[in-house]
Amino acid sequence: MSVFWIWLFANLMIDLLKLFGLLTGLPTTLLGLTVLAWGNSIGDFIANTSIAKKGFIEMALTGSFSSPLFNMLLGLGISTLKSNIMIEDKGNSIRFTINDPHSVVPTTLIIGGLVSITYCIITTIFVNNYKITKSQAKI
Repeated sequence: MSVFWIWLFANLMIDLLKLFGLLTGLPTTLLGLTVLAWGNSIGDFIANTSIAKKGFIEMALTGSFSSPLFNMLLGLGISTLKSNIMIEDKGNSIRFTINDPHSVVPTTLIIGGLVSITYCIITTIFVNNYKITKSQAKI
């Protein structure tokens, strides 16, 4: 029953966002990339801020990095995989393609995210001896 309520409210939110886009003349993709993304991040922001105020700074920093990274890698990864899979009718083989122009941006974001998090981990572990510097904390 809880899955049904989540589905119902998610569809209601999307319909309200489309209505807002029709009334203001803004494209729904722009509203989806901004308003829904901000709404999705507000809960993480409040939770991480309250955790940091209670004295668990490392846990708040971990939550700040891990939640968006997980959403980006899993969400973009699944959608990119779905858009890049071409199932051939002749056999049971699955062929991946990057020729679709809609899959270039998510693929670039996934690769950039992996490179940046790998750089941060390597810098923190090997160069800074497991300590986060001020320049890394500002990122």
